[in-house]
Amino acid sequence: MKIVTTQFDGPVSTDYKKLLTVFKKSVEQYMPGVDFVELILEAPEKRTDKKYGFISNSAKLESWVEFLRTCKDDVIFTDCDMLMLKSAQGAFDSEFDIAYTKRYRSSHIPINGGVVMVRPNERSIDFFEKYLEANNRMLRDGKFHAHWRAKYHGINQAAFGYMLEEGEHNAKMHVYDTRDWNAVDCDWPFINKNTVFLHVKGAMREVLQRRMPHGPKRNAMQLWYDIAGIEYIEEVGGESKRINRLLDLMTKRRLAKEGFIV
Repeated sequence: MKIVTTQFDGPVSTDYKKLLTVFKKSVEQYMPGVDFVELILEAPEKRTDKKYGFISNSAKLESWVEFLRTCKDDVIFTDCDMLMLKSAQGAFDSEFDIAYTKRYRSSHIPINGGVVMVRPNERSIDFFEKYLEANNRMLRDGKFHAHWRAKYHGINQAAFGYMLEEGEHNAKMHVYDTRDWNAVDCDWPFINKNTVFLHVKGAMREVLQRRMPHGPKRNAMQLWYDIAGIEYIEEVGGESKRINRLLDLMTKRRLAKEGFIV
């Protein structure tokens, strides 16, 4: 089995390199023998006609497809803002070509593309090739993108949703709950012994990097601090006293929306 993640090497607002370092450390703790592959890509150039997240996520998906074309082992593709909480050894116990995660709790966004399990074969590779084609079409065709983005959000998820509903493929699909395999914002208060990956997304990324374990999600945040270790806490610990001055109005609104107390 391989765990494959992508990180962009360039100036971005979030320190994804630090997030990747902690993710790798957690994988080494719970699956010391697994092949952990880091795809470090040059940050794509910004465009005036597209959100940067759409451009970077499209480049990420392209790197996944390129990797899959020559991969011979079962692979778990993940975002780099992850934390492993237990071994993922059981990821391929079910019969499927591709498995993805659906939100356990009711949500207006049905799936999250931060964790995808793939058995490399003709069916799964064909799916990913067409998935990339749909994604790139959305980059070119704003109307097509808007239709699927309204339900699935983002661009990778919008393209994946299109493939689930209308894409022509023969891949056998399987659905896992996000609470167990990709704990996103709605799952943070409910993390339990079955949770494999914690997805450090959205406002949690900003709070973590300022060492501020407050609010109803503090238990999920503390899991990240425990793996990060004392060196990282000492590095940024002093900023907690100045947090209210460091966070601008936009960030505060995002934190409040996701249930944090600031």
